[in-house]
Amino acid sequence: MPAPDSNLPAAATQLERRRQIRGSLLLAGVVLIFSLLRAHHVFNPGWWRLW
Repeated sequence: MPAPDSNLPAAATQLERRRQIRGSLLLAGVVLIFSLLRAHHVFNPGWWRLW
C-alpha cells in the first residue's frame, strides 16, 4: 500500500509537515500555559523576592 501523500508534490508535503509541526508546538504551548496557570502553588505570592 503506498503512502497516503505519495501523489502530492514535494512542496505540498513539506508545507503540510511545517503546518503539523507548528500546530503541535502551538498545542504544546497552550497545554504548558494552562497547566502553569492551574498550578497555583508554583507561583506563590512574592516568589520574585526570593532572589
